[in-house]
Amino acid sequence: MTSLLDTGVMLASLVRSDKLHSRAIELLRRETGDLVTTWPCFTEAMYLVSRHGGWSIQLQLQAMLKRGLFALAHLSSDDADHACDLMGRYTDTPMDFADASLVVTAEKTGITRILTFDRHFYAYRINGKTPFDVVA
Repeated sequence: MTSLLDTGVMLASLVRSDKLHSRAIELLRRETGDLVTTWPCFTEAMYLVSRHGGWSIQLQLQAMLKRGLFALAHLSSDDADHACDLMGRYTDTPMDFADASLVVTAEKTGITRILTFDRHFYAYRINGKTPFDVVA
C-alpha cells in the first residue's frame, strides 16, 4: 500500500536527539509499500535537518531519496494555487504549505494513508470529505 510521507517523520528519522527518532525509524522499517512525499516537504525537511547537523545530515536525506526510500510527487502551478486555497480554508488549524501539498497530492492520487506525527492531519480532509488514515 502506498503512503504519503510527512516532513516530521523524515526529520525525526535522521536526528538522533529528536524525541520521536525511534518511532520514526520503526515506522519506516515497518513500511512495506511505496512512500510518496512532495517537494515542499522535502525542502522543509532539508532546512530543518540542516539546523540539527548541517551538510552531513542533509546528505543523509538526499541519500534516502537516491536509494528510493520515497518518491517526490509532481505539483503543478495549479496544484500550488489549490494548496494556497486549502491553507486559507484551514486557517484555524493552521495548515502550512508543505501540509497543503500533501493534501493536494492525496486528492490527485487517491492516497489516503499518511506517515506523520502532525496531529493536524486528523482534521484535514481529502476533497473536503475523506479523512486521512494517519499512521503515527
